[in-house]
Amino acid sequence: MPSSSRIQLLVVALAARSKGFVFKPGYNKSDAKEFLVLFLFSAISPAINEINSFVDIRVSTELGRGAVSSLGYAQRLYQLPLGVFAIAVATVALPKLSKLTSADSKERFRKSLWDSLTVLAFLIIPSTLGLFVLGEGIVRLLFERGSFTPSDTALTTSLLYGYTLGLPFYGSYGVLSRAYYARKSPKTPTIISAIMVSVNVVLDIVLGFTIGPLGVALATSMAGIVGTVIVSVALLKWTGYEKENLLEIVKVILASLMMSALMLLGRVFFGTGYISTSITLVSGIGVYFLLAYSKWHIIHLFTVEDLFDPDFSQQQKGISNVTADVFSSMRIRTGCDQSAS
Repeated sequence: MPSSSRIQLLVVALAARSKGFVFKPGYNKSDAKEFLVLFLFSAISPAINEINSFVDIRVSTELGRGAVSSLGYAQRLYQLPLGVFAIAVATVALPKLSKLTSADSKERFRKSLWDSLTVLAFLIIPSTLGLFVLGEGIVRLLFERGSFTPSDTALTTSLLYGYTLGLPFYGSYGVLSRAYYARKSPKTPTIISAIMVSVNVVLDIVLGFTIGPLGVALATSMAGIVGTVIVSVALLKWTGYEKENLLEIVKVILASLMMSALMLLGRVFFGTGYISTSITLVSGIGVYFLLAYSKWHIIHLFTVEDLFDPDFSQQQKGISNVTADVFSSMRIRTGCDQSAS
C-alpha cells in the first residue's frame, strides 16, 4: 500500500474514532449482498470522467500533431475545480441524504439536496466563468515555456473553453446522482452514465473529425449536459424545488458575473502576461468573496468567522452546515493530494 494511501486510511480512521466508531469484524449475508450491489453500480457511474478522458485522447490521436498533449493540458485545468469542489460537495451530500430517505423526510431530503446544489453553484459557477475569461492567461502562465509555444497556448485554450462549457453540468450530475445512491437506487445513474458515454463516443467521432480537437472537448461537454438534463428531470420531478435556494443561486450568478466583468477589464487593460494574469485572478476572486460576505448580503452562505470556528458545523444548519462540511472535505482532500505528490 502506498504511503499516501496509508495516510488517507489513518485520517479516516482517526476521524471515525473521534465520532465513536469502533471497528468490529463480522459478516451479515443480507448486508453484504446489499453492499456489493450498491458498490458495483456506484463504481461504474463515477468512472464516466475517466472513460470520457480515455475516449477523447484516443480520438485525438487521429487529429494531428499536438492534439493529444493540448487535450491533456486542457483536461488538467478543467478537472481541477471538478475534482476539488464538485467531488467535495458530492461526498458531503451522500451521507446527509442517506439519513433522509424515509417517506416522512421528503421535505428535508429536498432541502438538503438543494443546499448541496447551492454550495456547488457557489464554487463551480465562478470557477467556470473565471476559466472562460482568463483561460488564455492561465494556460500561458502554467504551460508556455520551452517547447510549449504560443500556438500551443491558443489550441489548449480553445480546448479548455470546450471542456469548461460542461463544468457546471458535470458538477451538478455528481450531486444529483448521489441522491439516487442515497435512496439505494443506483441503477438509474448507471444507465444515465452509459448514455453519457455513448453520446460522448458518437460526438467525439462526428465532431472530432469535422471540426478537429475542439469537437472532442465539446463532445464531452454535450454528454455532460445530456446526462444532467436527464437526471434532473427524473429526480426533481420527485423532490420538487426550493425557491429560497433558487434565489441564492441567482445571487451566485450575479456575483460571478460581476467578478467576471472585473477580470475582463483587467484582461483588456493589462493583457494576459504572467504577472497581469496573476493579479487579475487574485483581484477577481477577492471581489467575489467580498460580495459573498458583504454587508449587502449578495450571497450569505456563511461568514468568514464561521470558517475558523471548529464547532461551526455543529452549531449551524442548512446551507451553512453543508458549506462548512464541504470546506472540511476539501481540506482533507487537499492534504491527501499533497501527501500523494
